[in-house]
Amino acid sequence: MRTIRFRGRRKDNGEWVYGFYCIVRGQCFIIPDDAAIEGNDFTPDACIVGFVEVDPATVGQFTGLLDNTKWEELTESERGAWTRNGNMPSEWHGREVYEGDVLQGDGKQPFHRPDRFVIEWESSGDAIYEWTGYPINKSSAKHYKIIGNCLENPELLK
Repeated sequence: MRTIRFRGRRKDNGEWVYGFYCIVRGQCFIIPDDAAIEGNDFTPDACIVGFVEVDPATVGQFTGLLDNTKWEELTESERGAWTRNGNMPSEWHGREVYEGDVLQGDGKQPFHRPDRFVIEWESSGDAIYEWTGYPINKSSAKHYKIIGNCLENPELLK
């Protein structure tokens, strides 16, 4: 079963936030993975605390794929975040790939695959497609690394 998760940029400070996406009264929010529940979980007065308003143009869904970034290639901040969540370095298998990410090939990608492309979501059959129309799956994703995203790095699309 695939993990359903989203990311979006906070409206208040522009930082990325990850979690569950929802729209409430026309406003777009992400409920972070670490959001708290106040009150008794099984009563109508229970509520989720920690909704973060996000820019809807920046929201992208996790594809269920991981790129080929190695543990040694992570920044100190990324390694710290991984281990603070109780994970071990040996459990690292790559960065999560989201809609809008720009991927760069390692030169060993399958035949007829581009060197660089943007991830787009094709909801039919939960298939993942990039702008060329070629599907990308777990076996082909291992030949790519995230080098940015189309929102923060539009120059990568040239």
